[in-house]
Amino acid sequence: MCGRRVPIQIIGDILSLDKAGKTEIGLFAGVGYQQLESYLSFLLVKGFLERYNHGRVTIYRVTARGQELLQSIDNVTQALEMNPSRSDD
Repeated sequence: MCGRRVPIQIIGDILSLDKAGKTEIGLFAGVGYQQLESYLSFLLVKGFLERYNHGRVTIYRVTARGQELLQSIDNVTQALEMNPSRSDD
């Protein structure tokens, strides 16, 4: 499989940041503003991310449930050889 990423890969990229602002997430995941808004809203509603304010900046943090999802995504994408494995920092 080659070419465009599937949504599960983008979600994995977003969750792999652990804690970041919207700009950093968008740049790292390689998505535009509208697409990022959709992914963040979905992940917040499902409980995979939480949002908090740090001064004037909104930060998104991965929840324990989000960490579990990220591990599942990594397992599936590695089994399907869809991306290189992430390092566990």
